[in-house]
Amino acid sequence: MTNRPQPVSVQSPFLQFTLACTFMDARLALKRVRAKLERVGIGKKDVDRVEIVLAEVLNNIVEHAHAEEPAQVTIIRSPNKLNIVVLDNGGPMPDGDLPCGQLAEYAIEQDPLPEGGFGWFLIRDLANDLEYSRREGKNHLSFVINLNTEAHASCQPAAKSP
Repeated sequence: MTNRPQPVSVQSPFLQFTLACTFMDARLALKRVRAKLERVGIGKKDVDRVEIVLAEVLNNIVEHAHAEEPAQVTIIRSPNKLNIVVLDNGGPMPDGDLPCGQLAEYAIEQDPLPEGGFGWFLIRDLANDLEYSRREGKNHLSFVINLNTEAHASCQPAAKSP
């Protein structure tokens, strides 16, 4: 009997696609992701979180990176999380790093409220394990969305006194 090396377990993508870097294609991609997540029974709050984070990421690519080639999105599903990787050939992040995601100062009574400046705050608030690098002329952004948030956020009714 010989000792054979065990095959390395590599998870295949749950969902993988490319999209032209336009607002319309970003919107269509978000609908596709949402439909797939709902179809496999991922909870509404988790689906909403994925959609918000991915919408901010894809819109940033369209609006700021000005990628000339299609972006690639890969989602790998584990029992309790989604690992998401987004690649694009647009311009690099300023200073080669992710924005800090600080909310801009504004007055509550300000009318109208600012339209932008919330994206990286939302991404950092809703996603985990954010990583960015620039390799071979491409931006590599990866993040994790932890699943089953409904179980953690459920409220139990207060006990009634006799």
